[in-house]
Amino acid sequence: MDDTKISPEFQERAQRAFDALKRMPISPSLEFPSPGFEARKIDDEKAIDEAKYKARTSKDKEILGVLRTLDSFIDLANLTSIRDSNWKTLGEGRRQCQLEVEFALEPDHLSDAAKEMATKKLCLTKEYYMVRH
Repeated sequence: MDDTKISPEFQERAQRAFDALKRMPISPSLEFPSPGFEARKIDDEKAIDEAKYKARTSKDKEILGVLRTLDSFIDLANLTSIRDSNWKTLGEGRRQCQLEVEFALEPDHLSDAAKEMATKKLCLTKEYYMVRH
């Protein structure tokens, strides 16, 4: 197995996790909680956990990290006031992580501009890490 490619076993689980994450509210916030957030949260955490056990290659592990980071951005936005200076950055981080996962799993669904943004691989960078921690 090529360590720079996504393994077929992981791809299936990662797709399920990504689908669960896409069902999360677009812009949750402290002021505007989304009905059903907790139930959907359980689904996405379970899907990410299932993907974790199938991650074998370096690429699998990279995408797993992006999925977890995307999940963190969603969680933090839900607990953050829209008046907080980090709220906008949480949304930007979420979008970047979504692009990176989509580029890895469903590249045909992205425009050329989105593909270019995804290849920058900013999701796991220090800038976004500081917002999450």
